[in-house]
Amino acid sequence: MSDAVDALLSKNAVTGNYTDRGTKIIRPGEELDKNAFLQILAAELANQDPLNAKDGTEYVTQMAQFASIEQMSNLNSNMKFTGATALIGKYAMVNSADIYGNLYHGVITGVSRNKANIKVNMIVGEEKGEDGKPRPKVEQFNLEDIIELIELPEPSEDEKEPPKDGGEGEKPVEPANPEEENKVV
Repeated sequence: MSDAVDALLSKNAVTGNYTDRGTKIIRPGEELDKNAFLQILAAELANQDPLNAKDGTEYVTQMAQFASIEQMSNLNSNMKFTGATALIGKYAMVNSADIYGNLYHGVITGVSRNKANIKVNMIVGEEKGEDGKPRPKVEQFNLEDIIELIELPEPSEDEKEPPKDGGEGEKPVEPANPEEENKVV
């Protein structure tokens, strides 16, 4: 009996992440995608008994269910991206450290997406530009790397910047020569 078990095990050997027939092994926690579903469907069609074929409506039902799941996945991805855009202007800390071991933190200035991967742009300090003048240093992090949103207090009246015109607000522009204001040319 041991020989039969050994023969069965060697016949159905699993090497790495694939079976002996080349089928990828999906482990718990891994996702099945559209391609995996189509591979399963193709394998079912290729290996079905011609004398006992499945009803075509079963495949249509499976495809409809898969399409529904795919749409829910797309909706989830879009909602996640929309939530990420709400972080623009917020101060955050991420689970990524600089060369000194300090966690990066700063203001989120933008969000981008490549398929399901959402990234945030964050001002993490200053650097010198090509012209030698300081400019914001922007780094990009995965959305999942954000570990804390930090609420900054509103600046007091003393800390607020005065208006650029010297503090008096905007003044109407007066013509240099009032007599020429009403002159028709």
